[in-house]
Parts: sequence; C-alpha cells; structure tokens
Amino acid sequence: MLTVTLKLSMPDSVNLDMVISAALVIDSVFGNTNVIRFHPILDGVITWIWLWQNYHAIHHLFTAIPFYNYKKVFISTKKELKELGMPVFDVPK
Repeated sequence: MLTVTLKLSMPDSVNLDMVISAALVIDSVFGNTNVIRFHPILDGVITWIWLWQNYHAIHHLFTAIPFYNYKKVFISTKKELKELGMPVFDVPK
C-alpha cells in the first residue's frame, strides 16, 4: 500500500491550508492500465478512432511519448513489456 499526503498552500488572501491524504492500493507496476489489440485488419482503424488509447499503458511508462507513437513503442518493446507483466488483451483471440 502506498500513502500519499499533499499539503496545498493557498495565497494569504485565502488563508487556507488543505491536507489531503489518500491511500492508494496498487496491485502491479501497471495499476489498472493495459493494451488492447485487435485483429490486424481492424487494429489500425480502431486505434485511429480511439486516438491510440487502446495503447495508453505506454503513456504511463513513457510519459513524454506522443499518443500517436504509443503503438510503435509497444511493438518495439512488447516482449520486454509482457515479461514485466503488462496486461495485453487480444480481441478476438
């Protein structure tokens, strides 16, 4: 379990400090992210319609990569990512 505490300071005119504590349970490095791949004939179209969000797990690992490169990065690193336990769903199998 990971506990995160944030202390937010407001300007003097507001004179308010807030303390936010949240307990986050993270089951894996990937949290609730995943990659969803479709049949090769459909994958390009669906990926474009979804704006590459079916490869969004890449963003959580490499935040500086633009969304339109998620699929390229996944394809070039999929063996290592699968070994690390990234959830990858192939629809349909």
